[in-house]
Amino acid sequence: MEHSSSQHYFTSGGITKQILNSGNSWTFVLPSKTYEMGNRLRKGGAMGRHHGRGKIYIMKSGSRTYKIGCSKDPNRRLREIKRQKPRAKLYKTFKAREMNRAESAAQRANLRMGSKKAKKGPTDWFTKERRKPWKDVAKTTANAVYRHNRIMKTRRSGRR
Repeated sequence: MEHSSSQHYFTSGGITKQILNSGNSWTFVLPSKTYEMGNRLRKGGAMGRHHGRGKIYIMKSGSRTYKIGCSKDPNRRLREIKRQKPRAKLYKTFKAREMNRAESAAQRANLRMGSKKAKKGPTDWFTKERRKPWKDVAKTTANAVYRHNRIMKTRRSGRR
């Protein structure tokens, strides 16, 4: 039985991307690269490529906007983001045992402490409250990453 292929388009970061669905697999077609996604399309988050040890970073852009993300090389990631947001600056980095999950924990912690998403949908950009100092954003993120690292260490050593 032959599957019909379907095409979907979306825009992210000013670049229109095409997604092809042919039967059981999804394929991203970008201007320069194609990514095979296997049998399901992953939406939002780190797209599954940020597992293992790495760094959680806070990047500032403007007076109240910031990004919480994960990367093995935050300076390289800063160069990529500066293409879209030239005012972006790397503010703080934190070591993480499982960076994808630690990033999510840090983002949830900042939302609980009063930060808002910069726009609707899956995004890593946040807007802090006017009176909240930057050191509070860093402290909230550091505590979330620290707690996550402790949980991962406990799980790996077999203690509960």
